[in-house]
Amino acid sequence: MEYKTDSLVVNKVLNKFYFGKLSTQVYQQIRLLINRDSKKKIDSGEIIVLKYYDSLLSFSTLNKKHIKHTLAVKKDTSLSLRDKGRRTHDFNEKKFINNRKKWLKKQNKCIEKYERKFSIKINYLYKAEENVVNNYGGFNWIKDNGVFKNQFFKIMYNYNLAIIKPDGEFYLNGGHTTDKRVEKLLENSNWEQYKNDLELSKTTHMENGYGLFEKIPFYHNSKHCF
Repeated sequence: MEYKTDSLVVNKVLNKFYFGKLSTQVYQQIRLLINRDSKKKIDSGEIIVLKYYDSLLSFSTLNKKHIKHTLAVKKDTSLSLRDKGRRTHDFNEKKFINNRKKWLKKQNKCIEKYERKFSIKINYLYKAEENVVNNYGGFNWIKDNGVFKNQFFKIMYNYNLAIIKPDGEFYLNGGHTTDKRVEKLLENSNWEQYKNDLELSKTTHMENGYGLFEKIPFYHNSKHCF
């Protein structure tokens, strides 16, 4: 990840994937906390899937960010006209609303598919919002008061997906991942092989990854749920 200050550009290397372990008591506490705030109740033997969003932003805020980004790209003298064209795009309120509708439709299909196929409950968390959460209806949102961020999502934008088993084992994922990778984790209660795959990916197979974490040759976000 890259952090900028007035005089420095700081680059920090973080784990994109992580396996951890909670006690079964903490799993139960997390389950009861979600059940308190969610319309969709989690049974004690179900896997909990959390999709985390730091902020749900209004069109006004996103438009300001878009204008700032576009101006920065135009002023960047190191970029060719072709590269500048690739890094900018049209943005307006109609596109914003249409994209939101498409995103909500896709999420609902994914929830239905995976909750039918596996013994899981998928929950969506957010830390902050600009009075727009009601515009993201169709499934349940839970406001995180810091419990989930402190436990799983401490560094902003590092991890956005958590899979928590009833025995307390959990997996954190940063960025996009394939549905196939998630399905293997959901299908198998024993993750020892996948932990080994990750360790080998970080040591002897750093360039292309290994096993479950082998480098994805091509990825298109619209084709995947996760």
